[in-house]
Amino acid sequence: MGAETFVRWRHPEHGVVPIQRRYAEAARSGALVELASVMLPVWAACTGVHAGLVASFDFSAEQLLDEGFMEAVLRIADRAGRRLAVEIDHDDFRRAAPTDATEPVAPPVADLDTRLAALTASGFEVWLDDFGQTTMDEAAARHPAVAVVKLDRSLLQADPSWLRGLVGRMHDGGKPCSWRESRPKATVATPWGPASTAT
Repeated sequence: MGAETFVRWRHPEHGVVPIQRRYAEAARSGALVELASVMLPVWAACTGVHAGLVASFDFSAEQLLDEGFMEAVLRIADRAGRRLAVEIDHDDFRRAAPTDATEPVAPPVADLDTRLAALTASGFEVWLDDFGQTTMDEAAARHPAVAVVKLDRSLLQADPSWLRGLVGRMHDGGKPCSWRESRPKATVATPWGPASTAT
């Protein structure tokens, strides 16, 4: 069991920005880097108090393949220490590191591997986010840099035996799975019994 909390943006006119819109706009504008530059030093100051917690940051495929972006992130990471995670959307990851006929984002996959190696060397874990939201590419989930596979909540409606097999294959490959249910007091039927939040 685990818990997850989010940083939300409150627009002075539009209120709290929905996560789907927030992520798309922040990725396009580069504001994700600015948000990280604010939050990472805050996190660094808290790590001594909250040693068991991990701070995660959403990155897009295009950002991971951008030299200037990566340099900025690694500079920020130097100030924040360990217990950091990079969350990459499953579909974004497949575009950056295609394993089939998906359209890659230039430059080629070798550059992505270099970026991921630099992140892990700086103390980041790489989490594959929204696995199963639109597609399920188990080859992407088995990428050497991926530390955790975050299952999309829609998979919890799948056949329990199938879901147990998927999670088992991921665990056998050294890729623990996590999932969340954010609706208040919701009950989620999992292969291991009901849970309101599961990790």
